Amino acid sequence: MKFTQLFSKSPEINALSAARLFLFASRDVWFVVGLPIFLHDALGWGFSGVGAFLAAWIVGYGLVQAAAPRFLGRSAAVGSRSAQSWGFVLALVSAGIALAVQAEFHPTASILIGLAIFGVVFAVNSSLHSYLILAYTDMDNVALNVGFYYMANAAGRLLGTLLSGVAYIAGGLPGCLWTSTALVVANALLTLRLPAAWSRGPRAGCRQSRPISEDHCAAGRFLLALSGQEALYNLAVNVRQATVNPVVAKC
Repeated sequence: MKFTQLFSKSPEINALSAARLFLFASRDVWFVVGLPIFLHDALGWGFSGVGAFLAAWIVGYGLVQAAAPRFLGRSAAVGSRSAQSWGFVLALVSAGIALAVQAEFHPTASILIGLAIFGVVFAVNSSLHSYLILAYTDMDNVALNVGFYYMANAAGRLLGTLLSGVAYIAGGLPGCLWTSTALVVANALLTLRLPAAWSRGPRAGCRQSRPISEDHCAAGRFLLALSGQEALYNLAVNVRQATVNPVVAKC
């Protein structure tokens, strides 16, 4: 098998998967190594305090991500524009935290408040990406395209983990945060390549006009339920059905 055969035949799915890679690398580049060491060594936190903060951040991130479909509503029908906007907002947040920490401006408050804001904006970005993967995919290839997308997700986490140690050695936590900013910008730039998500109907030549079967529904729900994003799958299906065939029953 050639390496190029691993990629999707859909340019927008390849672009979205690459954006996903950089998005999750931008989180783990400060979260995995840099932040725990900084909290313990620089701020003098104990192991329990560091662990509690990391756990609280993960729980809060999950709550925001679960609520994102209700927050975004049906505006996700043009989710590529939303992904672009939220991507650049995340870059501004990351850069702002890096500046505050580098300038030693109330470091504890800057980290606690800044990373809380980062978590909220990051969760919205992640949710939009998970909506778009279903909005763009051919329903005959749900498992293949979503699997490729989450493979990029895992590769991004690996990249972020590796960069986290290197960036912290080179520049401390600010170095991790500036690296995160660069990765978020790369993510946002890649979303500029995404077309509007079915705001004008199916792409020419695609087999999107056929009803979405129960098997497709089950496959998509199972894959996204693994990450707590089944609601986003339902949103994508309902928007797709309203665009393609208004009389088809919703999943």
